[in-house]
Amino acid sequence: LNFPIVRKELLLRMKEAFSIVLLSNTNETHVRAFLKTVKKDIGEDSLKPLFKEVYYSNEIGFRKPNTNAFEFVLTQNSFKAEETLFIDDSIQHLEGAKKLGIKTKHINDEPIENLFANFLT
Repeated sequence: LNFPIVRKELLLRMKEAFSIVLLSNTNETHVRAFLKTVKKDIGEDSLKPLFKEVYYSNEIGFRKPNTNAFEFVLTQNSFKAEETLFIDDSIQHLEGAKKLGIKTKHINDEPIENLFANFLT
C-alpha cells in the first residue's frame, strides 16, 4: 500500500553489505501500479536501484512457493542455498525455499525495518 522512505534507506544500506534481491509473485498490471506508489513515496521509477536484482514472476515464468523460482534466483546470482536468507510475509512462500535448504524468516505485521534496525543507525 505504501513504501516508506525508511525502507528505501534500509535497502540501500543492506545493499552495501549484502547481495539482496527481490522475488515477487506479480503481474504487469500490479507492477505498474506498485511502481506508481514507489515513485510517489520514494522518488524512484523502479525498485532496481534498491536491489542487486529484481525478479517478477510474470517475467521469469516461476512463482513462489515453487522450488523452481528459488532455484532460478540462486542460479542467476551464484547464491548458495545454505548461505541465503529468504524473508516473506506469506508463510506458504517459505516452504519452497526451505526445501532447498534456504534459511527463512516469516514476517507478520512487524515492519521489516524492525528486523534490521542496526542498519538504520
